[in-house]
Parts: sequence; C-alpha cells; structure tokens
Amino acid sequence: MLHPARPDHARAAAELIVSTDTSLFSFCGGGSLMSWRILAEAEFQAANGIYSYRFGTVLECEESLGGVMIAFPSRLESSLDWSFGNSKSALPEAAWTDLTQRYKAIAPTLFPDLPADSFYIQNIVVSEKFRLQGLGAKLLQAAVSAAKAADCSRIALDVGASNSAVAFYERNDFVTTGVSPSKTAELDSHLRMERTLR
Repeated sequence: MLHPARPDHARAAAELIVSTDTSLFSFCGGGSLMSWRILAEAEFQAANGIYSYRFGTVLECEESLGGVMIAFPSRLESSLDWSFGNSKSALPEAAWTDLTQRYKAIAPTLFPDLPADSFYIQNIVVSEKFRLQGLGAKLLQAAVSAAKAADCSRIALDVGASNSAVAFYERNDFVTTGVSPSKTAELDSHLRMERTLR
C-alpha cells in the first residue's frame, strides 16, 4: 500500500536509498556505505533534507518498507539543503567533511540542472524481496499522478548508465536526453532520462 512518507520511516528508507547506487555512495563515503546510510537517514528526517520525507512516498509490504520514492517538482529544489547540513551532527566531523567534499566534486558532472518545468525523481527503489511484482510501476504511477497535479510537463531522473533500472524506465516511456560522463574510474556515467506528460 502506498502512503506519504513519515520521519519514522527514515531508517528503512535510508537502507533502500543506499541500494540505488552503491558505487556512488560508497565512493562518497570513502569506501563505506554506512556513512551514506547515516547521512540518508538524517536527511530523510529533516523537512529540508535532500531525501526529505516531505517528498517521499513509501510502499508498505508485509509490515515492512517495501519501496520508497523521493520526488518533487523542480521548482521546489531550492527548498532542499544541498549542503547536507541536516546530517552534519549524525556523522563524525571528519567523515562528514570527507563525504561532502567527495560528493561536491562529482555531483555537478553527474547530475545536471533540472528542467524548470519537470517533476524530478531523485530516488525510486523497491526492496529486493518485493521486486518483480509490479511495485516499481506503482511508485512510478504515483510520480506521474503527482507530476500532473503539480502541472509539470515532464518527469526527469538521473540513473547510472549500467544500472538495470534503465530498462525499467525505458519500458515506462522514459527516453535518454543526456549523458553525464564520470570523472573517475570508480563511478559509472549517468543518464538523464525524461518522460513527457503533455
């Protein structure tokens, strides 16, 4: 069942978010996924966090979190604290500083500016346990409905070029509109994919 996210979903949501791009989050965490999981949990709980529950939709399955989507109209992007300030107290200072510096060094090339009239899916993931049951399509349909309600002309997302989710997006009418090459061998190039709504 789909529900708006709540701050108390943070721990389970963070686990799922980290699974969306383990190479990226491990790179940013200096080889540790745990640092990004802690960051994601803190950012999810904050109203202006980069993974804020305010922009979250969760899919509850068998009394657990089976999926999560973080998505918002691009006009609200500036309401998020992209400095990761909400997670600063959750990590040791040196780890937080290293993580944010690594992310800021690569983010501009992997994640281009959002189109002004778009609805941006920052993360969408279904737990491995619940995959191949049409649940990703349910989350995606929730994004389409929210995008139309927000009067957005398209949905945009960024995804690793070798991520298996690319085929899922293509089956759901997304097309690649740009490629952002990685500046480091440890990371995949990212695709900007969009789906036109009108």
